[in-house]
Amino acid sequence: MTEKIEYKGYWWRPTIPEKPAPGIMTYIPHEELRLELTGDFDQYKGAVAAFMDPGDEEIIHGLTSDAEKVTLVNCFSSKSINFSCPFPMTKYNCQYAVIGKHIDSLNHNCFFKAHVHFPVMSLWCHPGAIQFEYSENSKGKIGGVSISFSTDEKIIDAVDIDENTSLELQASIEYESDSLAPKIRQSTFLKISKQQDSDIKSFCSDIFIFEQFLSLASLASVQCSDIFLYDKTVYQDTEDGDRHHHPIRLLYRQMRQQEETAMKRHDILFDYSSVSGIYHDIIRRWYKEKADIAPIRAHLVDSIAYKRTFCNTDFLVVMQAAEGFWWRFRDKGYKERNNLAPKHKTKIETAISELKKEFDDIGIIKEMDIDAKAAADSRNYYSHFMSRPAGKSILDGVELYSLTARLRLLLICCLLSFIGMDNSRIEVILKRSTSRFITEATQTLGDDNK
Repeated sequence: MTEKIEYKGYWWRPTIPEKPAPGIMTYIPHEELRLELTGDFDQYKGAVAAFMDPGDEEIIHGLTSDAEKVTLVNCFSSKSINFSCPFPMTKYNCQYAVIGKHIDSLNHNCFFKAHVHFPVMSLWCHPGAIQFEYSENSKGKIGGVSISFSTDEKIIDAVDIDENTSLELQASIEYESDSLAPKIRQSTFLKISKQQDSDIKSFCSDIFIFEQFLSLASLASVQCSDIFLYDKTVYQDTEDGDRHHHPIRLLYRQMRQQEETAMKRHDILFDYSSVSGIYHDIIRRWYKEKADIAPIRAHLVDSIAYKRTFCNTDFLVVMQAAEGFWWRFRDKGYKERNNLAPKHKTKIETAISELKKEFDDIGIIKEMDIDAKAAADSRNYYSHFMSRPAGKSILDGVELYSLTARLRLLLICCLLSFIGMDNSRIEVILKRSTSRFITEATQTLGDDNK
């Protein structure tokens, strides 16, 4: 979602609904989620007394001018006062807004499914909800096009993550009937279903993990654009006997903003069609190891965020992620194979060399020169701000940029291996992708020997 949203209405504390205050809630994506009250919930207080009270609220309920129920969560207040005016102006910065239901806390178990939309999702997994048929004319050229689609729910794929949670890739159709200019739009979204009613925190955790999976798959920093939750008690029965559950929109204050870049299909590292045969296995593994892989996954996402400039901290982010992968998933096996004591400290240079060796049967990686000593020396230098010692291979400028690009590609191979891809599949994926992160790592091959 990119548009600004504004709700006017009355707002109150759940414990004292009989003392509402008028105000306006405003949501600006990537900027703020705020509530501005004319006055204060404690109207009996004078302006000065209200100004001195911090008045932070965990939950605020509201009813808009459109009769929409709203819940604001984790609201931190600030107040301004004009001593000539008998009431203060109160502003709350909020973390979440639930549009369509009043809840008591983020731990309120009342939601059984969510529909989540991502800007890159339809490129990553084509919805295939519209069928085209072409007919030829007498000259052998296209003489007509027939378009057909169904508005019924279409499940592309579904996988059970655990006993309580399932993920579905679903296609949707938006159709505006106009005799002169009908509009049809197809898209793919993620449906998260729960066997038992769950709270917002549980759904947000599942969404965040899928965001990072799409970030790896698309080599772009992905955030969801819309979240709609569903409660079994919020519904309407239709005349034909069906039950329609009303969507409850979840807004949240996004803590980071990425520059918008035009994503194209060929920019993606791998799409759904290229992994459909192993999709169930890799997505289950991604969720099962969500705690252990979290720091590495987060560092990868940070390293592929679009930036106009490069600095040594970008190198450190990638280097630390590669190190983390080694210590968590490879170091123990390496020591056992080489009869080394568990307490033996494996050198960073050795870790990088061993990781590269693991993927040397992939042509791109084999041809790529990764100076493990320079990576280790540069890592120590930029991490500890030490003076530049003699005899150390410390890189900067273009050389450090080139090393970072190659280490990032090695890290991508590590994560693809982690989710269950063998080297032959990884090689096919790298060859097919034209992502700038692949070309950056390979375009300087051989430069180090010039």
